[in-house]
Amino acid sequence: MDILSLVNALLVIVCVGFIIFVHELGHFLAAKKVGIRVEVFSLGFGPRILGFRRGNTDYRLSAFPIGGYVKMAGENPGDLKTDSSEEFHHKTVGQRAFVLSAGVVMNLLSAVVLFPILFRLGVPFAEPLIGKVDVGSPAWVAGLETGDRVISVDGDPVFKFDDIGTYTALSSPGVGLDVEVERRGEHQTIHVVPRIDESRGMLTMGVLPLAELDVDPDSEAYRRGLRTGDIPVSLNGEPIDGYKFQEPLPPFPDPVTLGLLRGDEHVEVELQPGVVESKVHRLGVLALRNKLLAVRGGGFDSLRDGDIVEVANGRPVYDPEGFRAVVEAAGPGGTVSLQVTREGEPRALVLAVPNDRPLDGWLENMAWGSDFDNRVVPVEGAPAAVAGIQPGDRIVRGGGMRINDYSDIQKMMSDFDGKGALDLEVMRDGASLGITVEPDLWTHASLGFDLRYRTYLLRKSNVLDACRAGFQNTAIEFARVFSVLHRMIFTRSVSPKNLGGPVTIVATLYRFAEIGFTKLLYIVALLSINLAVFNLLPIPVLDGGQLLFLLIEKVKGSPVNERVMGLFQWAGLLLIIALLLFVTFQDIRREL
Repeated sequence: MDILSLVNALLVIVCVGFIIFVHELGHFLAAKKVGIRVEVFSLGFGPRILGFRRGNTDYRLSAFPIGGYVKMAGENPGDLKTDSSEEFHHKTVGQRAFVLSAGVVMNLLSAVVLFPILFRLGVPFAEPLIGKVDVGSPAWVAGLETGDRVISVDGDPVFKFDDIGTYTALSSPGVGLDVEVERRGEHQTIHVVPRIDESRGMLTMGVLPLAELDVDPDSEAYRRGLRTGDIPVSLNGEPIDGYKFQEPLPPFPDPVTLGLLRGDEHVEVELQPGVVESKVHRLGVLALRNKLLAVRGGGFDSLRDGDIVEVANGRPVYDPEGFRAVVEAAGPGGTVSLQVTREGEPRALVLAVPNDRPLDGWLENMAWGSDFDNRVVPVEGAPAAVAGIQPGDRIVRGGGMRINDYSDIQKMMSDFDGKGALDLEVMRDGASLGITVEPDLWTHASLGFDLRYRTYLLRKSNVLDACRAGFQNTAIEFARVFSVLHRMIFTRSVSPKNLGGPVTIVATLYRFAEIGFTKLLYIVALLSINLAVFNLLPIPVLDGGQLLFLLIEKVKGSPVNERVMGLFQWAGLLLIIALLLFVTFQDIRREL
């Protein structure tokens, strides 16, 4: 580990300690204010590692630094109770509620203090510029475009790209959002109806931020003329977005011309791509792309989102290019007879080709994707094509495993050790065939640069604006956390698998420590707000659960039975442990 990595790791430890310290300091100061004796002030749980004693309080650092606590005299069921006025249970309900809520208040106050300072210094965020619209997504259907600058979502101002995802995730299913964008100097409002992304467990609209090049000054790409901040717009004359370079590109035998936007200037740079050979072997098949993800505009009355187009005018359809060829052969005003699979059932449809609009524009309103079953199309010249696999073949067995879908094919190849050939069982026209393939090592092109999101410095010009923005941001983030929990528990529009635990928190802090100190402190303020909301949950052993007991005591006029309280606290502790195990499992699953 280099010195910078060590410094960043130490910063993470300090930040986690700060968030916990602030919370416990709130309890400590409130307890002192109302005259309660504090026996222990601990950062972490478990055995005491080091510390010191001052007065009646043991200030300690404990073995497991995943939390902390303040131990007040007479606080817990089972504690030895005396007549001392310094014990927690002798204080009024109001005084005890003041002490229990002080940790939450201190966490919120820390955010209120940090945000204005950070907004005055300036915090880097991904600009709210749309860099990619996923074809077939709600944003694509609604008409959002690459280059749109998002101004607001349902009237809520958007300052950073993450705001778009947050407002979308917290919207009501099926209702839709009014997205105000700036496009080529003009403002437009576009209504988008987000849908649930099953893989992420939340509502999404399908947009990504603007991607720009990240170029090492010592690299060949830099010497050829590429610069950090360049926005890729074309490759060999074909329009692209930057995310094209996140995919493995096939090797290029000749130099390529990369079109770039540098400020307001269009630049073209010629590169000779390198070749990278991976350790993964290649079968050389692609999933069929004959599923209609979405259509927009008119002229598609017979087709529906989700239809799998099997045959068009008697010709099997394996990809959009094959469908286009059939449509072009039919010509404007012609018809195309279709056989589709809709919700698992075969259907016969007739599609009329319009004669009052260009075919290219009409076809661009069809978004194609894959059903990712076990039917494949071989890549030209790849091992599968050489071995005789044909478009539409269904691979049902290989590598000693049953193949049910495309992910099984990927797993088969990741498990393949490269020794010898691969025996496949293939279904073609109802007949079973045995085909032997000799996979080769996967190679792809390298253009010598990385991608990053385009960022800008969110900075307020004066202290008053910074304070106003800081207070507003604290209130918004506090409300957002409650909204997430509400949708997770009651409406189920946000999946619990989006929860992050200790691993995610540490990884996030470390990543932002690498970006810069102000971004790190911004995340610290957000985590402080999250801790405040978490502690307000009505779970025994948390502050919210203890406040609930006090409310019951106030209503019934006497304290909750200690035995009952103790049982509930044990139940609450088990629930917290179960939640910690769950979120840690989610953390590990995400990392893997």
